[in-house]
Amino acid sequence: MDECLVPWDFEWSRETAIMDDWFHELYSQLPYDTRFRVILDCCHSGGMTRAGIGRPRGLNPPDDIRHRTLIWNSNLHVWQARDLAPPSRALTLPAVTKAGLDYVGKSGTLRRFGRGTDLVTKLSNTEYDKARQLYAHSGPYLPVLLQACQEDQLAFEYRHGATSYGAFTFALAQRLRSARDRPPGVRNLCADLVDVLRELNYDQQPNVVAPRRLLDRPLFEP
Repeated sequence: MDECLVPWDFEWSRETAIMDDWFHELYSQLPYDTRFRVILDCCHSGGMTRAGIGRPRGLNPPDDIRHRTLIWNSNLHVWQARDLAPPSRALTLPAVTKAGLDYVGKSGTLRRFGRGTDLVTKLSNTEYDKARQLYAHSGPYLPVLLQACQEDQLAFEYRHGATSYGAFTFALAQRLRSARDRPPGVRNLCADLVDVLRELNYDQQPNVVAPRRLLDRPLFEP
């Protein structure tokens, strides 16, 4: 399964979506000292309500799209989840770390947007490390990703007077403005946003995915 970004002219096809396969071509070969930040205020929503503070951001997929991940059980006469091959078995081991879940999701079968998953899962861990040593390479460049919510949550909208914003985007902008003089590190910034959205009763927990050396540096630096 693929995560993707949905542009305004999306027609439920790979050709009209912004896929990670295309997106990672923009960043994977960047110099390591490049500053590339990705902020995603979106989610996979099963449906959408039209009014009130609890409006999730997302699309309801057509039945033919939804059923691609299902298989018909003729004995029980029900639809059940199809067994899908994981893109990397190394990331789905019982001892898998949070970093592994961030790459392939809780199901172990998801190619998550902005991770360049196919760049780091085509080879086994041993082959990958051997290739990096052979070419004296540190692997593909990876961006700093700030996400509005966890994989299994919805990203909600906030209505400020007559204008709607993503709740995560609004909280992020406010926090960055208030900390112009002493911007927090990415890890602390994300923790602050978790507290703000929880206090406002939004059932979403922001997430950050970044190379370890960048977690304590500000999101934007002069």
